[in-house]
Amino acid sequence: LFLDIIADDGHGGRSLTKVNVVANRKPVIEDIPEIVVREHQAFSVTLPESAFHDPDGDTVHTSGNYVQTYNPLTRQYETLANYNASTKTIYGQAGDFGVGTYYLTLTAMDSFTKSGQEPDGDAKAWVANASKPVKITVLNEYDAPRLIAPLSDLAVQEDQSLYLYTSNAFYEVDRDQTLS
Repeated sequence: LFLDIIADDGHGGRSLTKVNVVANRKPVIEDIPEIVVREHQAFSVTLPESAFHDPDGDTVHTSGNYVQTYNPLTRQYETLANYNASTKTIYGQAGDFGVGTYYLTLTAMDSFTKSGQEPDGDAKAWVANASKPVKITVLNEYDAPRLIAPLSDLAVQEDQSLYLYTSNAFYEVDRDQTLS
């Protein structure tokens, strides 16, 4: 809706400007239950259409970040969870070092969004796009220690002491493991 604003000084001087008035409320993201999986378990959760809606009936576009974990054995980051906006699906798989709690942030926006903000009539201001964290908890599955440095063959004489140092040969995958 465009309005003409006219300023008149009462002495013949006038100025005119047009103002665009937007009646809008930002989209809403409903609460999304926690996703609980076990490490190594692939998961896929398709959100219902009702998870995102706009109080004004505008088309809602969604996006989401991804979650990564660090694998100290490969020295690389591994993607634990992703969001596919076209199917509204959160999916992924946690590896050995993905045990824990993570948050994937979903965002909803309508056609009025500009630079991550949109006009909101309820707030009477430009506000940040609607966003909501989705909690993802990865439960541990027992993992045996991994051999990371093969041990060399040793030759010893009979009745002699044998010392074999293995402290750097194995990696404790699970946090609560104690090698002995």
